[in-house]
Amino acid sequence: MQLQVQSQVFEASGAGALGGEVFSYLPASAVIQWTYDPNLIGPIYSGTLADLYAAGNLSGITGLGMSSAGITSISGLGALTSLLFLDCSQNSLTNLDLTGCIALQSLDCHQNALISLDASACTALQSLDCHQNALASLDVSACTALQILGCHQNALISLDASACTALQSLDCSQNALISLDVSACTVLQGLDCHQNALTNLDASACTVLQILVCSYNLLTSLDVSANTALTSLSAEHNRIAGIFSLAGLIALGNVTVQNNLLTGVDLTGCGSLVSFQCYNNAIAGLNVLPCVSLMTLVAPSNRITNANPTYYINNILYDLDQAGNVGGYCNLAGQLPVAPPNVGPPDGVAAKANLLTKGWGVATD
Repeated sequence: MQLQVQSQVFEASGAGALGGEVFSYLPASAVIQWTYDPNLIGPIYSGTLADLYAAGNLSGITGLGMSSAGITSISGLGALTSLLFLDCSQNSLTNLDLTGCIALQSLDCHQNALISLDASACTALQSLDCHQNALASLDVSACTALQILGCHQNALISLDASACTALQSLDCSQNALISLDVSACTVLQGLDCHQNALTNLDASACTVLQILVCSYNLLTSLDVSANTALTSLSAEHNRIAGIFSLAGLIALGNVTVQNNLLTGVDLTGCGSLVSFQCYNNAIAGLNVLPCVSLMTLVAPSNRITNANPTYYINNILYDLDQAGNVGGYCNLAGQLPVAPPNVGPPDGVAAKANLLTKGWGVATD
């Protein structure tokens, strides 16, 4: 009852109220933190809802920390007209009304029970973390300043990021996405969309993309030719068929494309490649000569046979040996049909022995 009286006084005074709106949360006994410093380096205050009212100047609050406080509902956030940072993560929220939060720059509401989130009022939002909820929809159409978006571990079936032209990092993994539009995300550097139901992914506009994780989808093809800044690619457990081209990706260091339907991989120009995993495909030949930095090659259960005069087992072992790297790992076992190294030329038996001498682990048929 005391809190109710204070709330009425608070509203009547106009301190922190906007159009009669009053900030509140339940349970009111939950202890939260707040600050009036826009840089979050000034004094940080702590207390219950009553303490917040007693401190006054709610319209001057710039940061609100409500994480892991057992909060079940929040209302009247629009009354906090200066609010820039809000962390209400790890609570039991099923709804979050962001109406009026036009100054909000950072929102962390992860690990709640949210089923929908409308961020259309948050036109200044730069960072949004709403992962591990139950979101079936997410509206970020007005978030043109958004740079970081984490919406993984939800129930999203579609995500339109076409308005987010400033987006640099997007994690929408572990959802139920059947489509993903990143055509306007020209400054995107990191994209993780693994474990969805995507049949197509067009990242050609993301020319500065450095990290792409699209594994565990239903992709039948993937074109990364425009992603020349790519350093890491994870595309395993899809249905990508044919010859997969990584040609010209000179910055690429790590690739995982195992468990697809590949018949070949073009590694031309991949001089920075350090780790390459391509097992459980139908690859008939593999040219690793351009991969002078390669330290890990995992390619068992393919069709790399001695019948291929250019890229067969002997050549792979020979090229790895000639690169001169020490202490790597190469697995070429389990080919169909069985393809043990022989004396060549080139001499695969000698190349394998040389690699073992250099501290490599080598597995062949």
